[in-house]
Amino acid sequence: MKSTRILIGAACLALATPASANLLVNGDFEAGNESFATDYVYSPGNIFGAQTYDVVANPSFVHGQAYSYTDHTTGGGLMMAVNGSTNDTAVVWGQTVTVAPGTSYRFSIFTSTWYSHAAIQLRINGVDTGAEFLTPDVLGEWELTVIEWQSGPATSATVELVNTSTAFGGNDFAFDDLAFEAIVDTDGDGVPDASDSCIDVPNPDQLDADGDGFGNACDADVNNDCIVNVIDLGALKAGFFGSDPVLDFSGDGVVNVVDLGIMKLLFFNEPGPSGLPNICSD
Repeated sequence: MKSTRILIGAACLALATPASANLLVNGDFEAGNESFATDYVYSPGNIFGAQTYDVVANPSFVHGQAYSYTDHTTGGGLMMAVNGSTNDTAVVWGQTVTVAPGTSYRFSIFTSTWYSHAAIQLRINGVDTGAEFLTPDVLGEWELTVIEWQSGPATSATVELVNTSTAFGGNDFAFDDLAFEAIVDTDGDGVPDASDSCIDVPNPDQLDADGDGFGNACDADVNNDCIVNVIDLGALKAGFFGSDPVLDFSGDGVVNVVDLGIMKLLFFNEPGPSGLPNICSD
């Protein structure tokens, strides 16, 4: 099963939208036990001991008491199955990536519990990013946690996951599909592209008067046929100097020459582009 959890900590802001290319290598563990650092002991075929792990298709293959389930990526791939440590400073998983200064990044991870849940802390460059998060209570359920981080002056980010639960019994969990991505906002309006109703035109209010998935600022397609043409021009002409919100592309409360200028820029083109599901999506 898959569900989505959003975590908001004191030093981080969670987002539920996709970002750019994943900077992490082997975040889905399909390449096996490589490309990440850990303080845990790699123990192929047997993770009965505390502070051990294996990269497997099913936790029940490496621990007799583990719940039986498959990975998140494809249902037929690999995951990192972990028997937690009593040392809350031991790094379970870590990787260092290059980042751009002054940029927002998004870390995401799918976690699951194969026997007893654990508390996980995301640490970047040695600093906790906020509140710890728990792996799911329901055994075998994959749950998504997403956290935003600001790079500040940093040019690299050492991304680490620590299990802060220290009980000898329990702390039995798995990781899959880790990602660390720059958050893209092409038009600089504060709305990430993937959730922006006008990707190329600033529209922080996200006004979409006709609810077609395109913001007014980039949607002169009045009749929703996915092309701006003379039919739309006729509708605009009929509503000139009125207050029809569908024709008020600028959102200033009146249909006028400003809206005509917006339509001119979009003429013979599709509305958008939009990062949201919309009437012109394939």
